[in-house]
Amino acid sequence: MKHTLFFFFFQFFLVPAYRAQTTVSSVKHVGNTVELTVTSDKAFYVGNNIHVLHIGKTVFKHSRQSKKSLVFLIPEKDFSLLAEGETMWMSYGDRFNAETLSDHYIQQLAKQNPNALWHLGLFSKDLLKE
Repeated sequence: MKHTLFFFFFQFFLVPAYRAQTTVSSVKHVGNTVELTVTSDKAFYVGNNIHVLHIGKTVFKHSRQSKKSLVFLIPEKDFSLLAEGETMWMSYGDRFNAETLSDHYIQQLAKQNPNALWHLGLFSKDLLKE
């Protein structure tokens, strides 16, 4: 009985939960579109909602998905209007208001909701591979 309680305590309180590594792995031109690929070492959830990419206050909802990657389709014109240094993040669903969230708060939400919000770093047009 002691061993069972110790194992339970160790498993749930001392061992940190596994956090998937989620990153922007590719940004490239395809015709008049920029494809921004987000990959993870854990499969993205597929359900009745969509994944949404936020770059600063701009939201992108068009994507295609495979098991461990999402490719967001950004019109070239919209991509050219994005500002350097804006926070990039992704959410499952469009329930977070990009207008009111600071970078610090997004990072906190991502830690608290690892399956619903991902902080992806800062945007740079240098990510684009010609």
